[in-house]
Amino acid sequence: MSDSALFLYKIQPVRPEMLSVGQTAEEEHIISEHFTYLKGLTEAGVVLLAGRTLNTDYSCFGIVILSAK
Repeated sequence: MSDSALFLYKIQPVRPEMLSVGQTAEEEHIISEHFTYLKGLTEAGVVLLAGRTLNTDYSCFGIVILSAK
């Protein structure tokens, strides 16, 4: 039996316009770093699933399912 448990986190943009109008330079940088971090965790087997909804309004969100102790 594994010592790890599955967790899910949900993330929502604080400025939904970034999905329909465009990202600021700061948002682009933060999203790029976050993507790189999640990619590394996926390759390490920690992140099992990551993605976001396709809608571009206030109801948009992303989820990550990960395994951790």
